[in-house]
Amino acid sequence: MPHPSTRTRPVLAAAASALLLVIPACSSNGSDPQVPESSPGSATPSASPQGSSGAGSADQDFGDLGQFTQLQADAAVQVTVTLGDSRSVAITGGDKERAVVSAEGDTLELSAKPDTGTVEKGISVAVTVPELTDIDASQAASVSVEGTLTGDSIEITASQAASITAELDIAGKTDIDLTGASSAALSGKTSSLAAEADGASTLKAADLVAGDAVVTASGASSAAVNVTGALQATAESASNVTYSGNPSSVDKKESGAGSVSPAD
Repeated sequence: MPHPSTRTRPVLAAAASALLLVIPACSSNGSDPQVPESSPGSATPSASPQGSSGAGSADQDFGDLGQFTQLQADAAVQVTVTLGDSRSVAITGGDKERAVVSAEGDTLELSAKPDTGTVEKGISVAVTVPELTDIDASQAASVSVEGTLTGDSIEITASQAASITAELDIAGKTDIDLTGASSAALSGKTSSLAAEADGASTLKAADLVAGDAVVTASGASSAAVNVTGALQATAESASNVTYSGNPSSVDKKESGAGSVSPAD
């Protein structure tokens, strides 16, 4: 919530606008001079990496959040990750006052304030980071990576109707765990793949070329993979695993109306 001292008054509009250009961390609603009074105890958003939160309708820059290499989003926000030389976070649109950004060790955490429980859909979060080794999304969060994630390994986890989209170039192992009607759409390549999809979840990895792979789908889930080495595939409880890439060997297990088959 903007501090009362930064609200635009009609007679000082030009001076206030100039001041805001010098101090970008302050939010302002210059298009409407009738700004509601600040509630008691409200404070100007902090650039501190611990528990920072945004407010208002303007972009909020959180500055330095440490050397995080992992991302955890557990609220219904739209997260766009851009690969760059530095690390930064900005929240735009929606009810930003209800969003919380914090950094704990190697992990950037995006969540809702404890007293609200959820974050309004429509909030967007822009994250810039050189690399990520772990992406964890839940509670209908959506994470999309622009650029190609590289490294020796990566873990991708989605639950509670969350979704993750990314292109990978992984020299070692990619671990994927999807539950609770979640989804992941992945492309690129990885040396090996270990993937589980459960509870009506969907793995779209036909464009992710893997060497060896171990894939399990259960609880009415589906998994599409591209494997050139050995494939171990298990399909249970009305789930299906489809594969392309002409794997060197296929060891399949099917039960409870589950199926493992080549892609059309």
